[in-house]
Amino acid sequence: MAILLCTSLRPSPRTRTFCNDLEAASCDFEYKLRGKTPLVILAAQASSQGFHRMWIVESRFGEPNMIDCYDTTQIKAEKISSLLVSRVRLRRELGIGPRSVAKGCLRVAPPVERDLREFYHLILESVGSPCGTGRITELRLGFSKGFAAEMSFVDGASGEPCGPQIFLKDYR
Repeated sequence: MAILLCTSLRPSPRTRTFCNDLEAASCDFEYKLRGKTPLVILAAQASSQGFHRMWIVESRFGEPNMIDCYDTTQIKAEKISSLLVSRVRLRRELGIGPRSVAKGCLRVAPPVERDLREFYHLILESVGSPCGTGRITELRLGFSKGFAAEMSFVDGASGEPCGPQIFLKDYR
């Protein structure tokens, strides 16, 4: 499984930092500077380079506000989901140093709350097939007061946070 991370055409510095934080959280993410590359060409490049998924992070008023997830295994990229972001907490805001935790393979942990089952399956589809063995980075899903859901990246070995927190308004 490999996920190509890109931004919208004119990302804010905070959105670029958010993408760098996602890349630092797991070895399954790779951040590519998009420039003015159209989505169709970007999807074709992702597919030819072996990326099974592509996440486009859009920003509004300087904050990341939407993550569109695409399946790039077919000739034409197909949108899987859209995550409407309310706010994010970057690694530096969580007190995580630049090289504090080694990257691991991404694994989506099943949520404790039964109400998040639909969201869990949506994220599983957006991430792709499960990773192999070795170091693990868990993507944990949960409720957060005032938000539809929360996503956190946690090192599987130490249990310490290793990536940004994402608070969602909605998902579809």
